[in-house]
Amino acid sequence: DENGSVGAGPVDAAGNVVTFSNSITVPVGAKTYTLKGKIPSTGFPNSATVQMTTRPSAWTNPMGQIAGNTVSMTATQFTMNTMTVRGATIAIGASSNPSAQNVVVGGQNVILGNIQLDASQSGEDVRLSTLPVTVTEGTSGDAGALSNCGVWDGTTQLNTGSNTLNTVAAGANTVTFDNSLTVTKGTVKTLAISCNVSSGATTGASRTIQFGVNSGSTFTVTGLQSGNTLSGASLVVTTSNSGVQTYSSGASLAVTVDSSSPSYAINAGGTTGVTVGVIKFRATNENVSLTKIGLTVNNSSTSTKATGSGNPSYGSNDLTQVYLYNSTGTLLGTATFVGTNINATSTLSAPLTLTRDVDTTVVVKADLATVGVSASGGVGDLVKVDPADYEGTGVSSGNTIRGVATAGVAGVRLFKSYPTVALDTTLGSTGVADGRLMRFKITANAGGPVGIGQFKFTLATSTITSVTNVSLYGFTDSSYSSAISGQATGGQIGSTLALPAAAAFAMAPTANPVQVPAGQTYYFELRGSVAGVQTGSSVVATLLADSAYLTGLTSGFNVATATFATTTGAANFVWSGNSTTTSAYHDVDWTNGFSIPGLPSSGLIQTRGN
Repeated sequence: DENGSVGAGPVDAAGNVVTFSNSITVPVGAKTYTLKGKIPSTGFPNSATVQMTTRPSAWTNPMGQIAGNTVSMTATQFTMNTMTVRGATIAIGASSNPSAQNVVVGGQNVILGNIQLDASQSGEDVRLSTLPVTVTEGTSGDAGALSNCGVWDGTTQLNTGSNTLNTVAAGANTVTFDNSLTVTKGTVKTLAISCNVSSGATTGASRTIQFGVNSGSTFTVTGLQSGNTLSGASLVVTTSNSGVQTYSSGASLAVTVDSSSPSYAINAGGTTGVTVGVIKFRATNENVSLTKIGLTVNNSSTSTKATGSGNPSYGSNDLTQVYLYNSTGTLLGTATFVGTNINATSTLSAPLTLTRDVDTTVVVKADLATVGVSASGGVGDLVKVDPADYEGTGVSSGNTIRGVATAGVAGVRLFKSYPTVALDTTLGSTGVADGRLMRFKITANAGGPVGIGQFKFTLATSTITSVTNVSLYGFTDSSYSSAISGQATGGQIGSTLALPAAAAFAMAPTANPVQVPAGQTYYFELRGSVAGVQTGSSVVATLLADSAYLTGLTSGFNVATATFATTTGAANFVWSGNSTTTSAYHDVDWTNGFSIPGLPSSGLIQTRGN
């Protein structure tokens, strides 16, 4: 029954009929009974089947235990599930893993091979106490460099103490287990072979070792239940080997900037936790325990401080702290650039294990220095925090590993504040006859207000007679009803252009730059008189960006009053982060629209039809 108690039998079958004469008392309720029997060792080949059938109506004298009344049983005959007879079988072969690779001399417990015991087709669990393995050398004597060889079932070593294989020879070697190993039927068990590799082993392309099995070896495997010794078709050994392991002198480590490292961007001074780079580490020959990461900050500066004394900010002055994180966001260590030193080393709080032949990334974040009066951050500095060098230890060999890294981060450019530009979707794609050509908005970063000194546009028309009297207006609200202050009537920016140039045309504030307050958004509308609108007419308005950062002008990246025309001529979108004060046109605190968030290099585009 379901409790394991015998209700009837055992009896032997007679003519394929099994008759139980026992009296069985079935309690009130549902009961489940299981039929068990012994399969004879002969007469039932593999894949033979057994199927039991019964007809309850033929059962003898069913009656109620108390009343003694006869119980009516169902007359339906039913057949139980087909049971397939399988004896103990096993297939033995070497896994292709580990694949061909280098192993470091001096390595401890290095996995050199894997042997698979396949009992997936076995009818019972199988057991073995020894494992014959074969060793193939690249050059005579290579096997002699191995010692302390163990066979592992997961994290359990099967041969310890005197059973550890300390003398390895080319050809056949037999490993004796401390206890018999059982391979459960229906499963495949993989046994790993590990050894210590002598630090005195000769290295080179021909100095190799390879573990496997040979069909000519004697394997002793028995069925756990039957006790039968497997042979013939029940014991299949395929001559095979794991990958060739080549003795190597030591680990190597490649350190580069990962492809996921951020692209060039502008950032506000005083911002913390800015991702400035992602470093990729790749170890070969063995795992590496990384303990130190060297960094260098190499910022290209063309800025001028508001004091007019040049740019004293270089290297560490643009940063206050650097942090290193693993790919899951765990802090690994920090680095501080002292004084004007452009190099710093982070000793990790805990060693970072770099798995051989696997890319491991480390995210570099930084706190940016403040920009302003007496602040260390350099206006317009391009801050690049690159990997410089590293130090670690080979996990297997214990060798110290040092080397240099390959730089290549894009960097962040430092300003006190910066604008973000976006197209305003409140203007529909039709109705161009109303003269509204484009709507867009500019938001100043929370770091401070942003000044706008020039907008530049292009217009492209289709089946329209002309667009004249073009003007630009600024508003403080999204309904375009509250004009910005400091400009012409109604918030008009600059003058109305009776007939815009066929190419690009500029709109510049006449007296004072447009100042967008910190953290706020201003809204802008480009208008014109549109004539000759008909079916299929359209006007495409583009707010132009700049394709490169503006350099090489008077006073660094800025311009003085005498050359402001040069600035506006060389740039499309002209703005200021107001580094120390609200910038006027004579201040040296203006730059162009390269890489402004929301303003793509192709410009901000709006199309309106009729």
